Amino acid sequence: MPLWGRPAGAGDGTQDAVHGRVNNYQDLVVWQVADQLRTEIYRLLKTGSAARDFQFANQLRRSVSGIAPNIAEGFRRYGPKEFVRYLDFAFGSAGETAGWLDDGIARGHWSETDLVAARTLLRRLNVGLTRLMKYLRSPAAKANAGR
Repeated sequence: MPLWGRPAGAGDGTQDAVHGRVNNYQDLVVWQVADQLRTEIYRLLKTGSAARDFQFANQLRRSVSGIAPNIAEGFRRYGPKEFVRYLDFAFGSAGETAGWLDDGIARGHWSETDLVAARTLLRRLNVGLTRLMKYLRSPAAKANAGR
């Protein structure tokens, strides 16, 4: 299995401080943020009018639940190019999730205040995915993939 290495201390979750490598997809900060986002969305959907709007709730659940698994699957792929492909899928699902949150406001399920935590997690996720994809497209990632 490839290990996506970077110098320790790079600060974007693509490595651990001890080995300079990530050994499991759960070590990736982007996966952790995606998991937190999924939990927050599930919390939002438990009560209020969103809980009774079954089609809406199912669409939002489907979009948010695709993010973390795509990160995990990409991590297990053969090389950086494949990993980026799955991160791109996760990025798209994050965008879809943001769109459904907007739709939830339009439907009157929530106010913008209700979505502060989810919006914050989405911003963190978007930045992290963008940085990780940029790294994986770099010559350093390609060199580390063979290790």
